[in-house]
Formats: sequence, structure tokens, C-alpha cells
Amino acid sequence: MRVIFALLGAALLTSCTLFPVGEEALPPPIIPREEISYNTMVVELGDLEIHSIFDGFIRASRNEDITLEVPDAVLMESNVSKDDRVEEGDILAVFANENLERQSDDLQWALELARISYRAAERAFEAANEQYEWLLKKSERDIQIAEDLYADAQLLYEHDIISLSELKQSENIYLDTILQIEQSLSLSRANAQNNDAVLRERINLSIAERNLREVQYKIENFVVQAPFSGVITSSHSLDIGETNSSGGVLFTIADGSLLYIIVNMTDRDVSEGHPLLPGVEVNLSVYYTDDGGQQQRLAFDGVVVALTTDQRAAASLNDNAVAIEAYDMPEQLYIGGPRIAVNLQQISRPSTVVIPINALNIAGSYTYVRIFEDGSTRERAVQTGIMSSTEAEIISGLEPGEVIVVR
Repeated sequence: MRVIFALLGAALLTSCTLFPVGEEALPPPIIPREEISYNTMVVELGDLEIHSIFDGFIRASRNEDITLEVPDAVLMESNVSKDDRVEEGDILAVFANENLERQSDDLQWALELARISYRAAERAFEAANEQYEWLLKKSERDIQIAEDLYADAQLLYEHDIISLSELKQSENIYLDTILQIEQSLSLSRANAQNNDAVLRERINLSIAERNLREVQYKIENFVVQAPFSGVITSSHSLDIGETNSSGGVLFTIADGSLLYIIVNMTDRDVSEGHPLLPGVEVNLSVYYTDDGGQQQRLAFDGVVVALTTDQRAAASLNDNAVAIEAYDMPEQLYIGGPRIAVNLQQISRPSTVVIPINALNIAGSYTYVRIFEDGSTRERAVQTGIMSSTEAEIISGLEPGEVIVVR
């Protein structure tokens, strides 16, 4: 116990030494409050543009498949391949077919025989007409002679030189002569007017000419030529000396005189609406990669000419595609050229209140910003207009010069 009291006494002595009589102990120091900092910006007027980026390519206004009418033809010469540019009349390939050439020779002989037969029929018809003309004149003379003889017989009978029976005999001779002349004239006239043989041989000649012409046309088509200037977009692979037995498409040529920019849209583009409607004029910014691997930009104007859901003016397109006709297509863009990205300015709002998207706060249907004023923030409802992926237009609720919080 004595030890404990001794310790307590020492403690009290020490306490009296640290804090003299009449002085109070100081309170512990206060930790200063940490100030809250905000990332803010001053609201200003600006220009806001909404752009749509579409994948696209170049398509010709017309594509034509070139075939060979005779399938069993041997390729003798091939002058073009895919992506080659050709001019109208250029020879694309040359084929040959021995069977057709022999058939052409046979049809030449058949045509010559048909011409001979036709000329013979014409000569026979002309001879029949000449015979009729000669017989007509001869019959006129014979009738006149018969009439004179019968008149003489009548005169002799009146003078009692011949008997009645002799007069009757003379009359019968006269009538028989007239009948024979008329029958002969009728037959000759029928022969002269009958041109059936000529018509028949004319038909045979026409058939022979047509048969030969068809074969010659096929032979001439063995020389395959470009129907118009353009680009070979596909080429059937045939080696020299190989027989074209399919009769299918040899080449497909695209007309290079009028090119379209074909823009592909996603289902979302279609459902949300887009500016590419028929007749709408557009300002195009086209991006492509050149042969050196560098991205290039071209700017020019055009007009939307077709939606494929309305008409298939740009053949073989997807349902979600439109065709844009450029007013002055740059030469860097051509059929079979590089894939392109088309940047279209869809909406423009000049001199409007524009803030970053991350300054907006959205809670259901409630949209607001935080106004920074006098070192503190408060909420304010705003009405938004158009929005891009990074910026938003504020229609009401903010004025230029105000300070807002940006997250």
C-alpha cells in the first residue's frame, strides 16, 4: 500500500510541475477541411454538325454479260482479263469451230442451187408469158381467118353454089376452130398467170440465205468484241486451245461512261432515318486508300438517284443501299477501284449552345447539368437538341457565359 501511495504522490507532483496553478490545458489542434474541386467549363456558342459515315464502292450504270452462241468453240486468242479497261470495238477473244465452217461451205452450195432453181422458175414463168402473148396474137389471126371462111361459105350458099349441108359443115368447122383457140388461150393464160413455182423457189432461196446468214453470224461472233467502252469486271477462265463447252458468260463488261457511288447502310441507318433520299443533293467527302497505302480524301457533289427498295436502277445491290450519281466523278474513283468510306453531313446547327456529352446528366426523362456558382453546384434542367457522339446541342436551360461541371 505504501508503494502505491508513493507512486500516486509522484504522479501528482509531476502534474503540478507540467501545468502550473492558474493555467488551462490547450485543446488538440483542428484538422482543416479539404476543399472539393470541380472540372468546369464556360458555356459558349459553337457549330454542331452530325455526320454519317457509310461504306461504299463504285458501280457502273450498265453491266452486260458477253456470251458465245455456239458452245463448242475453241479459244484461239484472248486479249483481256479482269479489271482491264477496253474501248468500244476492241477484240476481247477469238474462237473457232470446224463444224460450223464445214456447215457454212455446205450452205453456200445449197444457196447457189436455190438461186439456180429460182432463176429457172423465173425463166419458165417469163417463157409462159411470152407464149401466151404469141398465142394471143396468133389466135386473133386464126379467128379472123375462120370468120372469113365462114362468111365466104354463107355467100356461096346465098348464091346457091353450095348446099345447106355444106354450109352447116363450114359452120361446124368455124365453131370448132373458135373453141380450140379459146381453150388453147385459156391454158396459155393460166400458165402465164401461174407464178406458184416462182414463189416456191423464192421461199426456198430465202430459207437458204437465212441458214447461211445464221451460220456466218455465228462464225463472225467467234470474234468477241466490246459492245461499249468500260471495264472487264469478270472473265471466264479459258486457256488457249480449250473448248468452250458451257456456252456461258465469257466476260462481263461495265459501262464506264456513267458511274455511281453505291453506299451501303446498316439496318440501324434505315430504321433511324438517313439523308439519302431520291433527288437529294449531297456534299460527299470520300476517303480511300491509294496504291501507296496512304489514306486520301476527295470532296465533290452528287445527287441520290435511287433507293434499291424503290427501283433496281443500280442492279444487283443489297436492299439497304443507295446509288449516288456524282456531278464530276474524280478520276481516282473507277470501277473495281479501292473501297471507299463516304462521309455525309446530315445535320448542321451553326452558332448554337454546344456542350460536351459528359456534361449531361440523364435520369430517366429528366436531363440536367450542374451549374457551378460561388464555389458550389446546383442542378438545372435543360432541353437538348441534336447530339453527336461527343457533343450535344442545348435548346433551353443554359446561356453562354455560364459555368457548368464536366465529368
